[in-house]
Amino acid sequence: MRSIKTPFAKLFIIFDSYKQLLAVINVIVLKLSNHLLGFPNKITDDPLLSLLLNDNEAYRFAEERRLFYVALTRTKNEVVLLAPSEASLFVEELLKDNNYLLTTTDGAVNATACPYCKTGKLLIRQHTANGSQFLGCSHYPSCNQTFKNLEILKNDLMCPDCQSGFMVKRSGRFGDFLGCTNYPGCKNTIKLK
Repeated sequence: MRSIKTPFAKLFIIFDSYKQLLAVINVIVLKLSNHLLGFPNKITDDPLLSLLLNDNEAYRFAEERRLFYVALTRTKNEVVLLAPSEASLFVEELLKDNNYLLTTTDGAVNATACPYCKTGKLLIRQHTANGSQFLGCSHYPSCNQTFKNLEILKNDLMCPDCQSGFMVKRSGRFGDFLGCTNYPGCKNTIKLK
């Protein structure tokens, strides 16, 4: 007998096998976060144990992937995936391949990619000292890139010159224009009519 227990909700789904999961009418999959304890779980086995086990899996997180896709495809009615803005690898794969099948409540799953580390997502953070909001990479502290302008989330036009900044609306003595967030390092501008 297997059970799925979640720390965020008082919900137990108990099943004997994949066949019993086929009889489930609705499935809610929780904790689809890109985190050590998320789904898939990224805790690694002891290296000594890997010497004893035969690991011929062709895909990363193969067992979790099988269980996840059985839940998605074999239920009788509806599947609900609950994912935070820092969504798991599985959710990102679904969004990339089947965007028309999924709906989001706030669009956070389709977050803007960090132009520096290329794998993180830009998230709204709050400065602890003054309470102001800014954008920071989801891979902090490994990637400490930040942006002051929150409008980047709505219009994520990359700078064609430096390829690491975003073009944001600015005002100058000749009117409004788009300027790179890497100014003064990058002086690229686009005139607005």
